[in-house]
Amino acid sequence: MRHGIDTYRLLPERARLRYEGVKSMVCVISEKDVIVRKPHQCFGCLQSIQKGDPANRQVCTDSGEIYSLYMHTYCDSVMYEMLSIYGMDNEELLIEGCVTEYLREIEFDGSPLEYVLREC
Repeated sequence: MRHGIDTYRLLPERARLRYEGVKSMVCVISEKDVIVRKPHQCFGCLQSIQKGDPANRQVCTDSGEIYSLYMHTYCDSVMYEMLSIYGMDNEELLIEGCVTEYLREIEFDGSPLEYVLREC
């Protein structure tokens, strides 16, 4: 939705059907480390990121929509480790809760923060 206008709704019926058939592709517009100003849900572990906590923010676009994803900085580290093992272009892995799922797969019994700290 851009400027409060749902552009999809404005498409003619034939164009809408063609638009629905297009496989979506997520594009990261920007990425940076921030201190969050309000609570967010972490994309990696699905836990809350509290106001004042450091986080990684990605601004993405997909099928004409622009949105932001927030992740704990330690979840971001675990996700990049996961991608380095399975391949950086393996986008099927990048789903909500992917960090928690990865830790479950490798049979690590702890939080993403504990996983990152165990390497120190």
